[in-house]
Amino acid sequence: MWRRVCSSACDLAAVRRQVGQLRYAKQWHPACANADPHPCARSCKCNIQLAGKETSLAEWPEDAKVCDDMFTSYASRQPKPLSMEEVLAMRDPEETAALLKQELLVRLANRIAHMSSLEMIDASQPLQCTRARLMRSFLDVFEAGQRGACPEDFAATVRGLKERHKFQVKRITWGMLQLKKMKLAQGASEAEVVDYIDNFLNRFVLSRIGIEMLNSQYLGLFTKNKGIVDPHCDPCELVKKAAAHARRIASQEFDESLLPDVQVSFFGLDSA
Repeated sequence: MWRRVCSSACDLAAVRRQVGQLRYAKQWHPACANADPHPCARSCKCNIQLAGKETSLAEWPEDAKVCDDMFTSYASRQPKPLSMEEVLAMRDPEETAALLKQELLVRLANRIAHMSSLEMIDASQPLQCTRARLMRSFLDVFEAGQRGACPEDFAATVRGLKERHKFQVKRITWGMLQLKKMKLAQGASEAEVVDYIDNFLNRFVLSRIGIEMLNSQYLGLFTKNKGIVDPHCDPCELVKKAAAHARRIASQEFDESLLPDVQVSFFGLDSA
């Protein structure tokens, strides 16, 4: 038995244009939710069903298949617990690449298995696309390990993974909205559905943060900062920008008079 993955490169420029048009819309549809403007849904096999027609396994290219036995061997393992200090201590590109070639496979396989446990995932195109992209990344990392990719070569694989997953949160958010509607239509209570979705998203997002941190730290080794820590970063300025952004989003749903003012204070050393 084989698992299917997204096998062709999407027109990322087209996706960015669409996201730019929808950035401030109250209800954001991920690009893969509509087959017309998004080439991924049209030309790449992100979904079991393509153009309303069941796609046979024989139509899938050989390089877009992952053997169940290989996948299960990684999905059955637990990710290695890593503290922030341990991640930031990763300073050698060759050692870090060797770690990530194994750790990313385990973490991606766990996320794919977690997604596959979702009820009615096959009825949601955005969720299927999210899972297919994870499978594509799993295969890319596996192949990089098989060919003994050097640190620079593996960095290109990681960059491709980050690019492929750039809009995953928006895809899964829209997929969860679809899932909620389907479960409510089946008679489930609002409280049960919300609890089910919250538990799934908590685990999914925490896993995503862990993978993103590892990937960013590795790619950061090839920059002047030698990691994800920016010694010139101003945390207060970042918090102010985040608060302003949150306020803009909230203003789309609530009256300005209801929004609280956010004040950011610094209590550290003046030399910090």
